[in-house]
Amino acid sequence: MTQRNISHNAIGHNSVASTAAGSHLRHYLSGSATSTIKTRIKPPPQTTMLTFLLNPFILPFFILLFIKWQFFPPKTTVNPPPSPFWFPIIGNFHQLGTLPHRSLRSLSLRYGPLMLIHLGNIPTVVASSAEAAREIMKTHDIVFASRPESKLAKKLLYDAKTVSAAPYGDHWRQLKSVMVLQLLSTKRVRFFRSVRAEETAQLLKIVDDSNNHPVNLSELFVTYTNNVTCEVVLGRKYGEGPNGKKFKRLLREFLVALGSVNIGDFIPYLAWVDRVNGSDREVDRIAREIDEFVEGVVKERTKKHHGTAENAVDYDNFVDIVLEMQRDETNGILLDKTNIKALLLDAYTAGTDTTATVLEWVMAELLRHPSIMKKAQAEVRAVSGGKTGLTEEDLEKMTYLKAAVIFRLQG
Repeated sequence: MTQRNISHNAIGHNSVASTAAGSHLRHYLSGSATSTIKTRIKPPPQTTMLTFLLNPFILPFFILLFIKWQFFPPKTTVNPPPSPFWFPIIGNFHQLGTLPHRSLRSLSLRYGPLMLIHLGNIPTVVASSAEAAREIMKTHDIVFASRPESKLAKKLLYDAKTVSAAPYGDHWRQLKSVMVLQLLSTKRVRFFRSVRAEETAQLLKIVDDSNNHPVNLSELFVTYTNNVTCEVVLGRKYGEGPNGKKFKRLLREFLVALGSVNIGDFIPYLAWVDRVNGSDREVDRIAREIDEFVEGVVKERTKKHHGTAENAVDYDNFVDIVLEMQRDETNGILLDKTNIKALLLDAYTAGTDTTATVLEWVMAELLRHPSIMKKAQAEVRAVSGGKTGLTEEDLEKMTYLKAAVIFRLQG
């Protein structure tokens, strides 16, 4: 099965064709003089537009167009899932509200576990049950393997060449194999155990030194995941020192930009809005600064090992491994600089924000349910047996705590 992140609530349906309704008409006025004395004068643009809007035939024309579009759709052999009423241009955006996941659930109760909505001009299939999700992610996973094209992904993720954004194909399979074998395999995860243990001890020490004063767990979780991911992926910590705050700020800006909505992707007619409000300019700045950072990491690691004997290099981080793979032409994997930067950016950003968010979410849910918190604490104390620290082997014995975490992940 192809392993791709496909949203439970909104899955872009690439197999359903979406076409832009209508076409722009341009009327060129020829103003050439018919004699040497009389000339033709063009009316001002404002007058022309006003005349167009006040034309008594314009409103009936659009009303008839709407009726034909809504009640007499073109015949097609496609049998789409049930769909709620949607408006031209905006589609079903007006029904999503401020909590889209709840709105989608309410719609699914009415239209079924598999329904079709329109996000602007983009037809989107929403799966709201385990059976429907299984059909999409397992039975027909190849059809849904590629993500829809996004202007933000192209700008921020090296023209959508990362594992998370690249379309399904040979390029994606090659990057995925590098990511899985050299970073996510059981062997590699065990290899980096010492890094996790060191950062976990540091986190617990900060909590212990607080002397029962409140601590910001959200900030601690971000620092923990950032340090672990930096050490494993980039070779050293980048969240500390004089540039640490700048680095964390850039990461937050990148994640916010990547998770924002680009209106032009859904309503092409309104793509100009992102240029007018400055969104395009801000995304370009973030993409440029992120690229400068990743480029600096690659140059730093290359310079560090320049002139060093191959057998003297410790390939104890992901960036050193992929750089060595680039130099080794016998492994059958071709990696250029853009591919390497895409892999590093993907591994770092995916391993930082997501892990910190899960840790914060689980802790918040445990605090909201004191009875479950007490059971989890009792299990931790029983497994630890009075030890001052815990190992990853101890975590395997904590079945109740693991069940609580898995429950929140599924919720």
